[in-house]
Parts: sequence; C-alpha cells; structure tokens
Amino acid sequence: MSNLYIADSNTLEKKIEFWAYLSPQNNSFKKIKNWRVIVSQENWSETITNENPNKKIEKKGLNGLVNVSVEIYCSKKNLWKNLIPVDDSTNRIEFNSKCISIVFGIFAEKKADSNQKPKAKFWTSLETK
Repeated sequence: MSNLYIADSNTLEKKIEFWAYLSPQNNSFKKIKNWRVIVSQENWSETITNENPNKKIEKKGLNGLVNVSVEIYCSKKNLWKNLIPVDDSTNRIEFNSKCISIVFGIFAEKKADSNQKPKAKFWTSLETK
C-alpha cells in the first residue's frame, strides 16, 4: 500500500517545527546519555542530538511521508541502537496542510535488558491547527 499526498499552496508556504527531548519518565536522564533523532524525506535530512537538545528544526514546504529514526548510543557495544515507537506512535509520519509541529519524546523503560543496557522507546505527538 502506498501513500499519496498532493500538497496545496498553503502547505508549501507553511513551516513545520520538530522538537525532541529526553523524558523524565523512569529516570531516563540517568540511563540514557547519548541520543539522536533523525528526520528525513527524500533528499532532506536533519538531526537533533543530546549535544544540541534545544535545536529546533523548521522546514518549509514539507508534505507527505517523513521518516523518523530515534537512536540511543550503547557504549559497551560501541554502536547506535534504533528505538521502536510506543504502540500509538510511528516512525513514518504523514504530514498534511493541518500539521504545524511534532515532538519526539525518548524514555527509558523500567527494566534494563539482560546485559544491563537501557531499554528505551520513543513517542511522537503531532500538533495540528
């Protein structure tokens, strides 16, 4: 199944804002030190990281499907781990002319995995006008 969205003139002029943060849920700040959120569509990509958590991405003319990759760094394995979204969120978001912003929240789950690495997920919140 494919998704098709035809932009109208309002969509092409409007800016959409992206925000990301580490949630206080389950003391996430103690368990997750390095994280990043990568937002992309075709030949465009932007990243928000723990090194610049207040970075706000503004993109004009965005419409259709946007891919989201939320990752945490696992220092023991020296690699980035791609997180899965909670049940009511997704890593492929469709924007239309009513979308004005999206927030990504990263949180540690209560229990670490068997190697004592933090388990984490993310949620998304889409704001419309």
